[in-house]
Amino acid sequence: MGKNATKGFDVLEVLGRKKTIKKRKLQETKNCFLQKKFIERKLLV
Repeated sequence: MGKNATKGFDVLEVLGRKKTIKKRKLQETKNCFLQKKFIERKLLV
């Protein structure tokens, strides 16, 4: 039980981390894009 259980858990954990990292990166790029748009608008005004 022991070793296999921990291995399975590790795999799930790694997959979960990859998903959260992807989500985080998407969020960051979205924020960057919004900030650029906001700055452009400020410069135009």
